[in-house]
Amino acid sequence: MNESGVELRAAPPRPFVKCVGQQQLLNVDLELRNRTGVHCRLVAVEIDVYGDDGTLSLRRVIDEHGLRPPIETIPERELAPDGELCVVSPFHTFDESLVLTRVCFRVRLATTEAAAVVAEHEIPPVVYRTTLARPRLCRRRPRLDASIALTQRRPR
Repeated sequence: MNESGVELRAAPPRPFVKCVGQQQLLNVDLELRNRTGVHCRLVAVEIDVYGDDGTLSLRRVIDEHGLRPPIETIPERELAPDGELCVVSPFHTFDESLVLTRVCFRVRLATTEAAAVVAEHEIPPVVYRTTLARPRLCRRRPRLDASIALTQRRPR
């Protein structure tokens, strides 16, 4: 937990990155625990992606700004005092050219008091690679001859 009183964790702690086609999928949930003693509301989620050399490669933010705020894709955003909230990461798909060496999530919460609360958590994702060839599970079915299929019509 940081000095803000809100704890942010990733589940699982070392998530897998799965390569699918020309995309990378990061499957992670964000778990929030409110230890501030006041009611909080999630107003922004941010992700920073760092490459091999430690430089910032990508930053994405969803928040309450705009005509149709993207934060509304997260249905449950209220966090009671001493409560917990699990949020599926809204940032799950990345281009295959992006190197996901280190990922930092940051959340901003509005409180009933004037000060906003910020919590962050850094994770090192693991690229999932299959090492075994997939076995063939079923035999190939023989094709029906078209002439047989045409002659075997159902009676009316």
